[in-house]
Amino acid sequence: MKDALGEKENRFVDHLKQVAERLRKQEPKLVEIWHHDDADGLASAAICKNCFEREGFRTNLICIEKIFPEVVSRSHSQSGRLIVYADIGSSHSKLISEKDEGRNFVLFLDHHDVEPVESNRLDVANPELFGLSGEQDASAATIAYLFAKQFAPESESLAKLAVVGSAEIPGDLVSLNRIAFEDAAAVGEVSMRRTGRIIDYVVSGLGRPVSYRTLSGKLTILGSVGYYVNGPKLAVEACLDGMSPETLDKISELEEKRKRINKELLSKIRADGLEELEHIQWFHGGDSFKGMGTKTVGSLCSYLKYQGILHPLKYLVGFMNVEPLVPGFGRLERTYVKVSARLPASLEDKVKVGAALPVSAILSQAARIADGLGDGHAFAASGVFPKGKEEEFLRTINLLAAEGADNLAS
Repeated sequence: MKDALGEKENRFVDHLKQVAERLRKQEPKLVEIWHHDDADGLASAAICKNCFEREGFRTNLICIEKIFPEVVSRSHSQSGRLIVYADIGSSHSKLISEKDEGRNFVLFLDHHDVEPVESNRLDVANPELFGLSGEQDASAATIAYLFAKQFAPESESLAKLAVVGSAEIPGDLVSLNRIAFEDAAAVGEVSMRRTGRIIDYVVSGLGRPVSYRTLSGKLTILGSVGYYVNGPKLAVEACLDGMSPETLDKISELEEKRKRINKELLSKIRADGLEELEHIQWFHGGDSFKGMGTKTVGSLCSYLKYQGILHPLKYLVGFMNVEPLVPGFGRLERTYVKVSARLPASLEDKVKVGAALPVSAILSQAARIADGLGDGHAFAASGVFPKGKEEEFLRTINLLAAEGADNLAS
């Protein structure tokens, strides 16, 4: 397989091999895995849990929806640990490195926009640093899988999870994602189905055969909508052991709950319209999603893109209040707001040709100015900042969008 890869892919795989060789010598044999709550993050966590445990490590999984500065400070004040961030964190690797001060060895298995860091106690395994695209060439689950192949023998049974994690990436599976698909196909757990120009990947290793997009959606519901009711743990178990009837019932229950809230908010938005600034259109969900994880507001933003009610050239921003708790870690000292942003199709087209700024660029800056953190991709981004700073954030992101538009036009 390696001979069939391009130079960039080979360099990335070689890097993962070097990291794996170093971590085999890690003492004590304990790893803390911080992961995201969507299908990609959950599949990544399952892959990491499996491969580390097969190599004799004890694992502790903590699902975190966003990087909170206070959580980083508290977590990295301890020492002597191996900490793996899966599908999260590499956008803030400098901050994490500064807070850690070399107390622990930190590994990022991530595909989001990235900050390069030079440290012998921290490694950022992100394809963006090797000239590859985190939005096209590799999901975080694929990166975790490729690491697992180097770290623990006979990891091919995990390849199907990398395929499921890659469902968030549109189009055919290419580059690094293609490796995971071919490995999963070789052991008979994933097959490709083509209907005209539409390509689907059918996963058979987690219960009855089902589209990878369908399975991805179910895991995301479980991990995000069920974030405060043990959903992430159930999702990781489902990744490794298959979907039980009880888990499927739980997913249906959570999905109905989310649909009800989405319907209520959509009715309000249709009746009242979105709030607007020169370059921004926005809404605030307040406590509507109380008891659910914060990815729910991002999912609603994604849905709104296709409802014909958006201004075609304004960034879409959605807010919701954050519960003051990170399950498995503890309570947050401050009260936060989650912000998610998406692009209408016409604005996406402008970003693709360099005529508008990627939303991750302006959201991360605006969140930082509002005393928070943000990250993401060119067409989808999110962040957190202290509650009460929404107006400051909106003024800033609107100004950044305006300045970007002027600079790109000149």
